[in-house]
Amino acid sequence: MFRFIGRDSWSTRFEIPTWFKEPKQIEEDKDVTVLRGILFFYESQKTKLSRIQLHFTPLAIEKFVHDGFIKIHD
Repeated sequence: MFRFIGRDSWSTRFEIPTWFKEPKQIEEDKDVTVLRGILFFYESQKTKLSRIQLHFTPLAIEKFVHDGFIKIHD
């Protein structure tokens, strides 16, 4: 039906990285400080991890911690 017109290297299937397949699950309800504003939360807001988990996947939360958007307190 459609013919691929791009480069041959573009037509290969994208491999999903292993860190994307199995994100870490955070079970405890810990205190969280929002360091940089994200959707539904403002900068310097204190909240619980369960509230953030309502809006974001575990992978997104892991990336927010890694990129310095939120800090999860032990």
